[in-house]
Amino acid sequence: SDAPPTGLQTEAVLDALDVVAADPEAKTLAGKYNHLLTHPRLPERSRLLHAWAFRYGIPDNPGGLRPLLWKVFLGYLDLEKQETWEETLAEQRALYKKYLQEFPVYTAEEAEEELVELPADPLGQAQR
Repeated sequence: SDAPPTGLQTEAVLDALDVVAADPEAKTLAGKYNHLLTHPRLPERSRLLHAWAFRYGIPDNPGGLRPLLWKVFLGYLDLEKQETWEETLAEQRALYKKYLQEFPVYTAEEAEEELVELPADPLGQAQR
């Protein structure tokens, strides 16, 4: 079609994907993702990561790349502020631990004791 490409198919994105794909130091798919993550001067880096994930998937390797990329894609970690990632994760883990203390988690037996028996058809009682 004659329409200009948009989104993940812009010429700059596709050209940059070709450059990353040809990088001899990034031999594996995980290496190519690391190249994208560690080269802040790449144009439209966020779009590149999305395009790469859409085109090739995210490898499930032991290095934790998949959960890291999901945190970036969901906006949990700011791609342009990688120096704050460790601090952000530490703060969020501390907040989670605080929530666990504020909102107790019950075992199945404890929860069973707390349950109130409900009628088999709660709507049936409302009609009476």
